[in-house]
Amino acid sequence: MNTLLRRVTLPLAALLLAGCANSPLFEGPPPISPEQVVDMAKKGDSAATIIGELQKSRTVYSLTASQFAQLSKDGVPDAVLDYMQSTHLKEIERQARRDAQFDAWWQYGWYGHPWYATPRVVYVRPRTKAAGEK
Repeated sequence: MNTLLRRVTLPLAALLLAGCANSPLFEGPPPISPEQVVDMAKKGDSAATIIGELQKSRTVYSLTASQFAQLSKDGVPDAVLDYMQSTHLKEIERQARRDAQFDAWWQYGWYGHPWYATPRVVYVRPRTKAAGEK
């Protein structure tokens, strides 16, 4: 009886957990397009309100300088443009950290590269003056 229960319970638990991972309950709000940001600015929403909506949606913008200039011409406040640009920069930093962590753990293993196990740090001491120097 005990082995039958184990044979049934473990696969059933795995199926339930796999089903929960694909559930729409974990979906976030849809991303906000730059056109929607322009519409919010034209409606008269404040910069803080627009930034709050962008934060809720977790939208990251990868826009060119000309697109930022066009958004500015369309009336999007400078604070919103700064926030939109900072989301892209933060995402680049986050991805670089993920890549570095992956390289450190998987490319070279737990103890580092086998041929270069010591850290590559150069310690420079201040130059001491000779007896006759000023």
